[in-house]
Amino acid sequence: MNNIEYPGVQLTWKRILAIAQDQPDPIVAKDGFQDHEIEQEEPQEQAAFYRIQCMNKALQSIYTITSQDHGYIAFMATMATELKFGCPISMAFLKHVIDFSEIPTKKTLKNVTHVLLNKATTTQTKINATIIWSMLAQKFAGSLTEAIWTDELGNMLIQCLHEDNNVYSLLALESFALTGTLKRHLMDRFFIARVLQQSIDRINEESRCLMVKQSPLLASSFEPIAANSPNLTLVSIKHHVRLYKELKSAFKLCKTKLTRQKKLFKITQNGSYKTLCNEIEKITVQTHKRENATSILDAKKLYFCLDWSLNNVFIKPVMTDISIPQPQKTCMQPIDENSHCKFSRDHLQVRNDTFFFESVRATTGIACNAGGKWYYEVHLLTDGIMQIGWATTKCLLSSLEGSGVGDDRNGFAFDTHRCAMWAAGELHLSCTTGGAQVKCKADDVLGCLLDLNQNSCAFYINGRDYGFSMALPAQPAVPYYPTISLTGHQHVAVNFGGQPWYYNIPGVQAIDDALPPTDAAAISTKKQQLYGTVEGDEEGLLCNICYSEPANTKLFPCEHGGFGEDCAQAFQSW
Repeated sequence: MNNIEYPGVQLTWKRILAIAQDQPDPIVAKDGFQDHEIEQEEPQEQAAFYRIQCMNKALQSIYTITSQDHGYIAFMATMATELKFGCPISMAFLKHVIDFSEIPTKKTLKNVTHVLLNKATTTQTKINATIIWSMLAQKFAGSLTEAIWTDELGNMLIQCLHEDNNVYSLLALESFALTGTLKRHLMDRFFIARVLQQSIDRINEESRCLMVKQSPLLASSFEPIAANSPNLTLVSIKHHVRLYKELKSAFKLCKTKLTRQKKLFKITQNGSYKTLCNEIEKITVQTHKRENATSILDAKKLYFCLDWSLNNVFIKPVMTDISIPQPQKTCMQPIDENSHCKFSRDHLQVRNDTFFFESVRATTGIACNAGGKWYYEVHLLTDGIMQIGWATTKCLLSSLEGSGVGDDRNGFAFDTHRCAMWAAGELHLSCTTGGAQVKCKADDVLGCLLDLNQNSCAFYINGRDYGFSMALPAQPAVPYYPTISLTGHQHVAVNFGGQPWYYNIPGVQAIDDALPPTDAAAISTKKQQLYGTVEGDEEGLLCNICYSEPANTKLFPCEHGGFGEDCAQAFQSW
């Protein structure tokens, strides 16, 4: 097993990604200039057909390699170093190869784990390895996944989670938990629920003292955050302002010390020293703010995943407390029952950890004839492919077909990856910038404005208008709902007006303002739609299996209801 190299794996993989991203084919790179000239002379359709042929040949080469035990192991070993986990295309093709390659043997999968454990020596290879394990455990749930598992692998995943904050290791643990025997093993031998809770407690502590490890002066600028707060990893605006003031105070002290030694710099031009100090202060403050924002963002994403996993995967599947968003609050809900999106408890954070294009829709819509300017904000916690906008209930949102908001005439959206707008399946660039030099990244805030006075929509990036606006398509008097489509491992937080805006847009109304008066019956209906709750107190509603106990239990993550507590617990032991 020491020699796991296989001729052509790395080059073929690079060729697949290059063709998929419309980049030069590395196999013909030596004659690139000549091929480029030929391609320019060919019709566009013929050139596209040629690239599709090259893609098919490259994929067939991969399938041929992975059909052999040695080749399958070599491919996974190559992925440990070549996979680009920040590239959606790279992730999608790895999933594609795993899904369509021949099913490996148990012995092959055991050897894959052995090779990946040896390869996982750096941060990148650890992340890549955990992604591979996650995909394999999902694809081969059952006896084949049991062949993948070793306790050494379990220890590594937990170590990566605890020491490196590797969220993919948590996703791998969730994938292994799809196999019942491994889930029990994780809970009984690895005490995984306790491990996750300890990680949550650690994030709580780290969020309080973030960015003050090397500066005790700043420690007093953070206040404890309540453990039951859904946004406990966020530092409030007040904290940011206070932190900035403390940083300025600290740098003033540094500047004073530098002033005492300014003669050592031998600066000849008047004002140069002052300029130098100002630049040092400016650069250092910006660096600290950028690092602080990144750390807070990572902590928030990890906390969300830990909390979701603890409450939906590694717990006893009994609903003891059903909490729904408070009345008069808008939240996000899945489009269909087969959705695998993860929601925060208030349904204002949404994450998609599948490899499909998942969509969610708000519970409140705005009628076309309502008039006014309606607005909501989306905090981007990741920087992958997302489409965020508005849609009617007729909008075709299909995860299997890869159809999201803006892909048909019943919706329109902003594409955060391409920085352009989608409407009726067509891409529209900015009317002022042409899409040039405008990019969205993690921690940006996208403002979504529906102007029914002017019959138009507009999108703002961090409160700034880059010209992303367009007229609304002609529609009957139907409501528009805030709608979001996410590719794999994308994560957003939505604000419908329940919290202060990140960036104020004059004259707008919050989506929450469109809610009708409180109606107990309507709230009960919404609760049924969102959570599929089982009212066990109703006479005659008993467990679908034993018919002897109240049907007061729902199974997670499948969310099937109609079971009693004892029968649900029996499911867990199967």
